[in-house]
Amino acid sequence: MDIEIRKAQPDDVLEIQEVLYETWLATYPNKNYGITRECIEERFKNRRESNWIRKRKEYVTHLPTYECYFVALIDGKIIGVCRAEAGHTSNWLRALYVLPSCQRQGIGKALWLRAKQFLDPGKVTRVLVASYNEQAIRFYHKQGFIESSRFAEAFKIKTGVEIPQIELIRKSDVY
Repeated sequence: MDIEIRKAQPDDVLEIQEVLYETWLATYPNKNYGITRECIEERFKNRRESNWIRKRKEYVTHLPTYECYFVALIDGKIIGVCRAEAGHTSNWLRALYVLPSCQRQGIGKALWLRAKQFLDPGKVTRVLVASYNEQAIRFYHKQGFIESSRFAEAFKIKTGVEIPQIELIRKSDVY
């Protein structure tokens, strides 16, 4: 299996949204927090509309220099996405998603390693993770992230429900 990692292109937007949608459906529904499949479907319902796609293509075309999107492909099909941001005081891993059927094959790690090349090695890297997403938390721990003591606000979905989050940090590679 040959995995290609490259910068996202404007024409990738629809495939990226499909990866996000499938991964969100598999990851975030949670009875304890009232997060249903319908909540996730509501979040993604407009993402196939031409106006929304046009705006996202425009965004990807004109990314600020401190932000980058990467995609992972197998046989030309996008199966993973990563959005990284080299901020003023710290780096942020804003998104890292791999299709559920392609997880545990090193694709997330490959995306992280590519993002890490883009980020400032002298700054801490932060990521927010759903507090109940044990698989993601284990993944980040394997990549050297630890739980932060900073409070992370819940991620609010349009339907009004909130996904509780924790912050994980990875210390800089430069000491």
